[in-house]
Amino acid sequence: MAPNRALMTEEAPQRQYSLRKVSNALRWIVRSGAPWRFLPADITPWRVVYEQTQRWIRAAVFEAMVRDVRELMRVTGGKKG
Repeated sequence: MAPNRALMTEEAPQRQYSLRKVSNALRWIVRSGAPWRFLPADITPWRVVYEQTQRWIRAAVFEAMVRDVRELMRVTGGKKG
């Protein structure tokens, strides 16, 4: 998991679900277009994913990821491979 998305360490006592599971669940929501509550319970509880996503939004994590990708593309000249 990218350090800029880990607003607290993986070992934090209040963390019950890994950031990878939460991130994968968020990707499922985005890919499927399903409402939060339709997230399959065996993946991660929807409320956990929703609350973590809200923390990432408040911390401007997604904007930082886009900025990082743009910077990488600029440095590499936008070349693939």
